[in-house]
Amino acid sequence: MKKVCCGIVVLLLALAGAVAYAVDPQKPATDDVIAKVGDQTITLSQIDTMINSSSFVGMDIPAVGTPERERARIVTLDKMISANLLYLDAKKEKLENEPGFQAEVDRFSKGILAGLYRGRVLVGEIEVTEAEIQEFIKQNFKDGVEITDDHKMAAEAMIRKDKHKVRISDMRQRLRAGTTVTVKQEQLAPEDDAGRKDDQVIATIGRQPVTWGTVKDVLTTADAGKSLAERLDLVERLLDDQLMTEKAMQVGLNKDMVFLERMAEFKKARLVNMRRSQLIAGFEPDQQDLQAFYKANKQGIIKPESREIQMVVLKSEKEARKVLSKIKSGKLTIHEAASQYSIDPNVKKTLGVIGWVTKGTGYPALDKLAFAAAKDAVVGPVQTEAGWHLVRVIDIRDALYDNLEDNNTQELTKRMYFHDKLNNYVSKLRLESFPVEVYGEVLKEKTGIKQPETAPPPPDSAVDRGAKG
Repeated sequence: MKKVCCGIVVLLLALAGAVAYAVDPQKPATDDVIAKVGDQTITLSQIDTMINSSSFVGMDIPAVGTPERERARIVTLDKMISANLLYLDAKKEKLENEPGFQAEVDRFSKGILAGLYRGRVLVGEIEVTEAEIQEFIKQNFKDGVEITDDHKMAAEAMIRKDKHKVRISDMRQRLRAGTTVTVKQEQLAPEDDAGRKDDQVIATIGRQPVTWGTVKDVLTTADAGKSLAERLDLVERLLDDQLMTEKAMQVGLNKDMVFLERMAEFKKARLVNMRRSQLIAGFEPDQQDLQAFYKANKQGIIKPESREIQMVVLKSEKEARKVLSKIKSGKLTIHEAASQYSIDPNVKKTLGVIGWVTKGTGYPALDKLAFAAAKDAVVGPVQTEAGWHLVRVIDIRDALYDNLEDNNTQELTKRMYFHDKLNNYVSKLRLESFPVEVYGEVLKEKTGIKQPETAPPPPDSAVDRGAKG
């Protein structure tokens, strides 16, 4: 069975790494399904939705039909495989039974239900008739103006906006019709928060009490209203949300497909996040581990010194020394020297400015000269295969992360340490716990490309952001 490496960047969590998975050439039962992780399926539609989502960090949105789009699909598939592996691991560890998770799910579900009830029942679909459009045009457009489709669309939008305002204005009255809602203002004074008990009743909805314990987290946040008036307004809105949630349940919105899909997405994302955080906490290295990791991975951690270089390339040493003499005597600037004497074919566009170069990446002799020179000094000449070079250092960027005693270096090294540990953990999940299948023929048919032997690595920015806990 063919083995393929795929990057491990946890969906919505910006992790990165590698995990092997098997490629199954057979088509699945549903054509849109291109991979399966345990009992979880991944479809091309899900991948395209993820690519098009503005919440998907670390990747631009490539145009449909371009090679970049197909590359993005492969990278996104890798991410979704990794996310599903951690999701299944979280379920195996029974994290969905954690009280904190259950409380988050409960809060999220109430918010979704309240929103659905508000949008579908209290506001509802706003219809605009042709007669209303014509009347709006008659009242708001001058006689003789030629009415286009754009005018009609603008009129319809204005009418719908006005109707929406009307429905919103009496929404609370319609929501609370037949229900007595009472707020006990004397129990909400901010100065009494410290001594107020959680079971203190601060409001009632019909005969149902609302206690301080159920609202205090919202009312005491930094963003909450500081005055009694602001706090009362916030409580009224919380009571509205509670009423909308209850009425949403009564009309069956908790069985609506939109609700069920959003709840499933939320639960999955939270379980992945929880498992990730749990793993990171267990991976915490001691100083000896960190030092060993830094020593073994210096090449990937240290950012060498770099310099912005301007250069004049000449045919002979004699000519180079002559031009250097003119520069040092003030008869020529290095810009003029590059323009008039340099044999570099790009000099007319660049005036010899070649940009930033990293130590150790150029011709050895030229590299030695450039990285020994003082800023703004013109030095040389030195010979390479391209000719004789005069060099000016425009600017200098010092090496970064070259000392583990530095706090920034320690932080980056630790993130990369976590990244490496997570890679290994998810690879082990694949090998020992949850089978991964990628339907190669479907992938080729849908995307027009073959499954690569190695998926391209995620951007460095995603790696740097990953594993922050």
